[in-house]
Amino acid sequence: MAQVTQEDFSWLLSRSKSAYQLLDVDTSVQSHGLRRAYRKKALVLHPDKNQSSDAEEQFREILVSYRVLDEPEWRKRYDEHLETELERQKARAQQSAHQKSLKEQLLFEESRYRQDQSTAQYRQVKIEQLRLETEQLRRAKLRETASSATIVETDKSRFPCKVRVRWKSKPQITDLVSAEVVQQLMEVFGEVVSVQMNSSTDAVVTYKTWLSAVLAATHDYSQVSDLWDERKTEF
Repeated sequence: MAQVTQEDFSWLLSRSKSAYQLLDVDTSVQSHGLRRAYRKKALVLHPDKNQSSDAEEQFREILVSYRVLDEPEWRKRYDEHLETELERQKARAQQSAHQKSLKEQLLFEESRYRQDQSTAQYRQVKIEQLRLETEQLRRAKLRETASSATIVETDKSRFPCKVRVRWKSKPQITDLVSAEVVQQLMEVFGEVVSVQMNSSTDAVVTYKTWLSAVLAATHDYSQVSDLWDERKTEF
């Protein structure tokens, strides 16, 4: 049998299917079973029989797979690669599930908290409160800088850009909540400058603009929203 080359080995690692899948054999297959599986595949995929445009590549896949798995040293290296890749996939899957669980738990707890209050009334009160506070600040700034329209425009950047965020404490999510997680969740309303964690259930989010802070503070978290759906890949 022809010797396996490093080029062939590297090429096999780049395939979308493993050598075992390409030959339709179990990972515990022995030499005789491996040979039988290869011959069966070769009868179908050999370029003399296979008329598809990628016939040569299909045949090379089973040939290199057979050679690698039939050589103990190469097979050992290949199995180690598969094991490493499997561990990476498991780690990525666990991380993704962790983040998804955290997001769902946070949203659920916030929704339940809001349902204990009069949602519509709460929203209107907050909107009116923020409107009055913003108007008061605007008038104060205008009075301070009435002599300069340019200064008035600049002073808009000083309007409050902070929002206090609270959530219920749950043992299963306490250790998972961090400034980074809060920032990712609250960035749907605008660019976040910083997140200050006051406790495991309390944080202050500082936005770049006061408008983002208003949107975050007045959002109705008790209602189902697709704001966070676009960030599925992040969580």
